[in-house]
Amino acid sequence: MTEPNTNCLAGMQCPRCKLLGPFTISCTAIFILTDDGAECSGDIEYDGGSYCMCRECEHDGIIHDFQTGEQP
Repeated sequence: MTEPNTNCLAGMQCPRCKLLGPFTISCTAIFILTDDGAECSGDIEYDGGSYCMCRECEHDGIIHDFQTGEQP
C-alpha cells in the first residue's frame, strides 16, 4: 500500500483512480520574465477552487474534489 502524502499534497487523492499524485494544478505566481525565460520570484498560490487534474487517469475538477479530508 502507498503511504499517504505528508507534505504539499497532504490530504489529496484522485477520486477516480485513488492515485496520490502527481496532479496538474492551476496556480497563480509572480515571475520575473526575461527574453531567456521565467523565474518564479514569490509564492505559488492555489485554493480549493483551483483547477486540478490527475496525471494518471486525467480525471479533473477542482482541488476540493481531490481532498480526502484526512490530514496527517
